[in-house]
Amino acid sequence: MTNRGLRKRSWTTSDGEALREQRNRRGLSQQDIAEAVGCTPSRISELERALASGGRPTAPSPELHQRILDFLSRTPNRRNRKKAPGRSTARREDTDEFDTITVDDAILRGLEPAIIASLMYEKITHGTRKLGITGEIGELLVCRQLGLKLVLDSRSEGFDAIDKDGLRVEIKSRRSESDELPRDAGRTSRFSPHPFDYALLGLLDRQYRLREVWRADYNRLKPLIDKQKRRNPNLSLFKSVGRKVFDSAG
Repeated sequence: MTNRGLRKRSWTTSDGEALREQRNRRGLSQQDIAEAVGCTPSRISELERALASGGRPTAPSPELHQRILDFLSRTPNRRNRKKAPGRSTARREDTDEFDTITVDDAILRGLEPAIIASLMYEKITHGTRKLGITGEIGELLVCRQLGLKLVLDSRSEGFDAIDKDGLRVEIKSRRSESDELPRDAGRTSRFSPHPFDYALLGLLDRQYRLREVWRADYNRLKPLIDKQKRRNPNLSLFKSVGRKVFDSAG
């Protein structure tokens, strides 16, 4: 991502990676850059992924590209900046750069129509078709239950949430076909290739109610992930290296 790139007709994934690297090096969030150059955080996210909504390739206008370059050139690297007061750990300083939201009751109320629609669709199709919203709902319910901040651009960052200590959390969800817990033989979705601090497994019943949450640290989970390269770990394996941190039964 250089001045020479202003004359390029396309914006590649390498350009996006360079933008993200320079942003992280300066300790900036996507919001910081967006406010400085006059666009939205989602636009910066699109440029870092080199993809717009719907998976279409995207590129900045020459004017926006120049404003981004000018802003980055005026902002020193994080290691050359004075440490902000009140930051007791390096990890918290590292995670200040991510765009997150707090999952509150208003967000959960907004989920209710989606859940109703999903259950109705499954009923109409006799359970043969599903809307595929379990992962998103599970992340929101787990964040709300455990007080985590939801990362807005989890695909770019490689994890889903940040806890109160600044640790990076990947969240997996599994929904049951009945009002009981999902079967242990069921498998999780694929884990991110990026490192995280720990993973949470949210178990939902058929009505999308959060029943249990299990936690497994990255260093205990990674050997299972590496061993199951062609298949994702099942729930039983996840539980074997983790511990239960929430149970709706008390």
